[in-house]
Amino acid sequence: MKKTLLTSLLLLVFTLSFSQEIDRKSAHQQHSEEFGFTKTLKSSYNPNGADIIPLQTKKTTNLSKIIFGFLPYWEYSSGTHDNLQYRLQRS
Repeated sequence: MKKTLLTSLLLLVFTLSFSQEIDRKSAHQQHSEEFGFTKTLKSSYNPNGADIIPLQTKKTTNLSKIIFGFLPYWEYSSGTHDNLQYRLQRS
């Protein structure tokens, strides 16, 4: 019992004395240390939004399309698209 306890204690002391410190820096901190201070550039756009061009000029109140599903690429490659019923439509 004493021999096991002594061995465990020695192993613990040895492990703690020779263990390496884990460097836990974020990607942003590593970037800052590697490249130094990055200069923030002043925006060339008007802060009140006068330079913004709207994407849609016509205001609509009725929906023209309905999205009824989503098929990610990883499901498409597994053969799931074979079970889709494209002929079903909402009228």
